[in-house]
Amino acid sequence: MHFVFKGSGAAGRQLVAWAAVAALAMLAGCATWTNSDARFVVDDSQLNWMSISYRPSDATRAPCRINISAAGSVRCLTGKSPLVANDFATDTEHAQWADASENNLGMTPAEARAVLQRFADAGIMREPSRPKRERLPADVPGVAVFICRLNRVEQRCVTANPELIALIESLLHEIAPVSE
Repeated sequence: MHFVFKGSGAAGRQLVAWAAVAALAMLAGCATWTNSDARFVVDDSQLNWMSISYRPSDATRAPCRINISAAGSVRCLTGKSPLVANDFATDTEHAQWADASENNLGMTPAEARAVLQRFADAGIMREPSRPKRERLPADVPGVAVFICRLNRVEQRCVTANPELIALIESLLHEIAPVSE
């Protein structure tokens, strides 16, 4: 089959305009025709980052928030303080305001990218997205909220995916070994 584009009619101009918009969207990363089963490879960019709010399945352990920057840092804030969920918390009269501890781990950008790649390999970019304002369910243990930007693609999800939860636990042991 072979198509011939004749004249400069309105339909022809409209088709060319839509093709140009689609091409620009592809170049800008707004659309993709790639295979969704293909491996997501984290670019060598210090603009990649991930924030994880995690509530362990063991109710005796405190929730935590982990921030990973591709520039080479991992920050883990643990405790029952409102500051764990929100750096800008204002309830200074909260009974557990001071219940927070912070651990920082410095690394090379290549090591940080490897950490982010572990989460990508575990499927974080394939998890179903969630609305921006949705919070961690209060009554569900062993769940994590991920907000990240990898390769200019933003992802927000709530998950109890066992592979992702195992990676979080592994990372927590690397940052600050849990005392027995």
